[in-house]
Amino acid sequence: MLDGKPLHTRTMWADAPGGFQAAKDFYAARGQTLEIQGNLLPKARYLYLLGDKREKRDWMKRLKVPVFDKYPKSLQEAEEMEEEFFDIPGKVE
Repeated sequence: MLDGKPLHTRTMWADAPGGFQAAKDFYAARGQTLEIQGNLLPKARYLYLLGDKREKRDWMKRLKVPVFDKYPKSLQEAEEMEEEFFDIPGKVE
């Protein structure tokens, strides 16, 4: 975040290549503050695999992300699925 506004990492590296400290120094010289947001939830991605039964089975085995068995119907159901699949450190109930 740059002065409280979201900043894409590609923009940050384009402005000040050379690492986070270089970017922080670059924005500090311009009178701006650069912060890192932590504990962000991962995005949900929906894939529709096109292929025969064997290809789909092989692709599912090779995925490196958790797979939800069904689409959540409500917010409560989605939160329960997140708790089951993602171990979120520091999450307060």
